[in-house]
Amino acid sequence: MIDSNTVLTRTERIRWTNVGDDIVLMDPENESYYQLNATAAVVWELADSKSTVADMVREICAGFECDPATAEADVKELIGVLLERGLVQLSGGTPA
Repeated sequence: MIDSNTVLTRTERIRWTNVGDDIVLMDPENESYYQLNATAAVVWELADSKSTVADMVREICAGFECDPATAEADVKELIGVLLERGLVQLSGGTPA
């Protein structure tokens, strides 16, 4: 379950680069590309094995005009997608 204390790690095989405010991800295993907008890019950059979901929400709310409750729901939804696609894993765990 994803909660405010959840910590993520980017999956090692994923290659990524900044493109303006966005981030483009490439999964060489299945040759898939993903583009993350500026707010999703914050989540990606903080999937560093140290930052919690709460940290991600604070960072997004500091940089973008948003309601913390809405930001938290959106971050949790994004994390679910990233886990499902094997782009991140729960810190200390294996891809979902």
